[in-house]
Amino acid sequence: MNRKPLTQEAVGNVGWQALVMGTNLILKAGILILLARSMPAAQFGLVAAATVITSLATDFSQMGVHRALVQRLRLDPAHIRTAFALSLHSGIAAAVLLFLAAPWFADLLRIEGTQSLIRFLALTLFVSGISSVSASLLERERRFRTLGLIDLASYFTGFGLVALPLAMVDYGAWALAVGHLTQALVRCTAMMIVATPKLALIPRWQESKDLFRTGIGFSAGQIGNYLATQADYFVVGRWLGAEALGLYSRAYQFLMLPTHMFGKVTSTVLFPTLASIQDQPERVARAYIRALGVIALMTLPVGGALAVLAPELILFLLGSNWAGMVLPFQILVSMLLFRTSYKISDSVVLAMGSMYQRARLQFLYAGAVAGGSLLGLAYGLPGVAVGVGSAVALNYLMMMTLARRVTGLSLGKVVGVQLKQLPGAAAIVAPLWIAAVAAREAGFADHSVLGLAILSGLVAAAFAWVAVPGLFGAEGRWLRELAVDRIETFRSGHRAAPAE
Repeated sequence: MNRKPLTQEAVGNVGWQALVMGTNLILKAGILILLARSMPAAQFGLVAAATVITSLATDFSQMGVHRALVQRLRLDPAHIRTAFALSLHSGIAAAVLLFLAAPWFADLLRIEGTQSLIRFLALTLFVSGISSVSASLLERERRFRTLGLIDLASYFTGFGLVALPLAMVDYGAWALAVGHLTQALVRCTAMMIVATPKLALIPRWQESKDLFRTGIGFSAGQIGNYLATQADYFVVGRWLGAEALGLYSRAYQFLMLPTHMFGKVTSTVLFPTLASIQDQPERVARAYIRALGVIALMTLPVGGALAVLAPELILFLLGSNWAGMVLPFQILVSMLLFRTSYKISDSVVLAMGSMYQRARLQFLYAGAVAGGSLLGLAYGLPGVAVGVGSAVALNYLMMMTLARRVTGLSLGKVVGVQLKQLPGAAAIVAPLWIAAVAAREAGFADHSVLGLAILSGLVAAAFAWVAVPGLFGAEGRWLRELAVDRIETFRSGHRAAPAE
């Protein structure tokens, strides 16, 4: 197959992912705001509690087979047929088991109304089982434009066209549940149309062993990561109730908007790209360092700005009923760099085949999240957020250590590339913070505080970028070269990327 140079291809893929994810971010933020204004926090809490269970069942059912398809250097048609059969049967089995076990899980959650929601959402496991191989093939072929557009269309259909109208006519939690299922159905249909896999109902033994050899390690790590990302939901829902979980889950969802914009865009492209050069560790190491630096350049100022402007942002967009999520959101978003960076380390570790070492660390991370959440309960949602934030920082350190081990990089080089971005971030966030404080003391309305502070931050960023480019280090120079190259590419029609 004729391929463009890998760096050029990866840059193009990141660009497309960023464009689609940026559109998705705006769309998702708008829908989240409208949903939050259409239903009380407790209804969000009910669905958040139910998805704690269904998401875990999804991770168990997939057994890491879809990731094994992406990671393998050589893939035969028999592997694809076997993967489809395994995914189909495991999805059906998981859906049936979850339906039967729903009463037990509802008792475990201690939130009334979750049993019927769990049973309904169990259908998404069956749907995901059908489409998981198609998604893996698209990712393996690095067709990120197609993946991004499918995700965008399915989310808009599920939540914009279905859940939002239902919420406006008081369907409450069921509006969100129907939205989840609709999103899964649309995504499945589109995946099967654009990347129809080789179908089979009976898996082959040798190919199953090949996939499980890698897939079980992936799955174990995924389950550990799932437990880490859901343990706080479980703790909040069980001991603080549905309304508190609704507030906390919305804070977390708003946190995930920039996390997906920066961390997921890069990590989604990195994993299959680096997997294709896993036998060239020096290239993997260079890509890892570059990605860490660029992520720090972007997330440090964004995280700082969101933490400063959270009170006005949430009250202006969602209303006073959601004031209880301000402080938890500020605490969680202050860890944005750690949360996005560990996704980069994760992609490197997976691409290099260190699944079982990763799995052990993910279970340690899950324990840290659960322990931190329980310790913070006495201080309400802010206490839980502090506990979770501490666990995220720990996971960042653990995954960075493992990524260094598989790439041979020194601690100083990995940490240094991110620390170098602190001056640039401070040059942007400090004027924004000063403007916000001054506007608050002057008694400005929320929207005026936001406008003045954001304008101050943008002016500071533009000035620093033009007048003091050295503040942003080698990554800033690389991005500048990339921007110039893209402009020239647009004008001339020739495509080239800066050197790795």
